[in-house]
Amino acid sequence: MSLESIRRRREARLRRLREEMKQETSAYGEVDPNTAVNSEQSAITRSTNDEWDFWSDEYTWDDEDEHGSEKPQSTHLLKTMISVFIVSVCYIIYHTDSPVSNQGKQFIGEVMTREFNFQGVVAEVENRFGINPTILPTIRPQSFSTQAVWTPTAKQAELLTPLKGEVTSTFAIDRTAIQIVAEDETVKAVDEGVVLFAGQEEEGINTITILHKSGTKTTYTGLNEIRVSAEDWVQPGQPIADMKPGSTLHFSMQTKDEYIDPMSVITFE
Repeated sequence: MSLESIRRRREARLRRLREEMKQETSAYGEVDPNTAVNSEQSAITRSTNDEWDFWSDEYTWDDEDEHGSEKPQSTHLLKTMISVFIVSVCYIIYHTDSPVSNQGKQFIGEVMTREFNFQGVVAEVENRFGINPTILPTIRPQSFSTQAVWTPTAKQAELLTPLKGEVTSTFAIDRTAIQIVAEDETVKAVDEGVVLFAGQEEEGINTITILHKSGTKTTYTGLNEIRVSAEDWVQPGQPIADMKPGSTLHFSMQTKDEYIDPMSVITFE
């Protein structure tokens, strides 16, 4: 409670008491001056006592806003009432058997068990802002190897073949990608992830780049027709582009910004 606020309240009480005294005077006729002085002195005393009551009350600075007026104290009560109402509705739904309650049970169950696509959000934020949206920084162990190392975890799903065809150029040739001559027309995503790029590169070649949950990026170059767009979330084996039979797909994989051999993690027929 600020001193300025106390002063304003004290003055307001004095004005109110003087008005009450004037009303009593007009109602009962003239009042003895000594009585008036004593009444006013009594009013001042009561106001002073009220002022001390202000200090004895449990006020906090949060009770007032920047202008000195008290904030409403009903916010917490309103939140509590809303919470009790929601809990009561859920209790009634789960303890009654009717078509309406059954629909409510189904809706609540779906909301409480629905999986949120955290990996997609993380991939999108990293793609747009170049940062990892985590509270704590990502600490990467120092690596003393100059070669890219692929270390799949036990939960890592088996990667699918991007295109049915014959590998005509291996990773050992240019250390960036392999080349597959298409026997089928459909190019598929090797794993689920978010599409970072889908379109023509500077050379006018159709290309798709996908960032997967593991942090690995796959790039498909030399496509005939693209079926997806940037920011799309794709599933494993989902068709993402078409190839002309006999044409060549340039396929590469990167982890931690280093190229790895796709044939070391994908089984090609």
